[in-house]
Amino acid sequence: MQIENRAFTPEEKKVILDDLLEAWLKVPELRLGQLLECAKPKGLDDIFYIEDKTLIKNIQKFIKDNGK
Repeated sequence: MQIENRAFTPEEKKVILDDLLEAWLKVPELRLGQLLECAKPKGLDDIFYIEDKTLIKNIQKFIKDNGK
């Protein structure tokens, strides 16, 4: 069963992790938890419910919007 925006294969997971590392290196002053929290959509209480690719897109948008 494929779920949209979820990384299932090892290759997809590696892309997600590579994107996360690239973004995190742009904001070295943030801890990982802080970066994830900043990327959480407003109104979502728990990042447990956000899909992988959506989370990465939100992280990248946070970086872009904050001048990094």
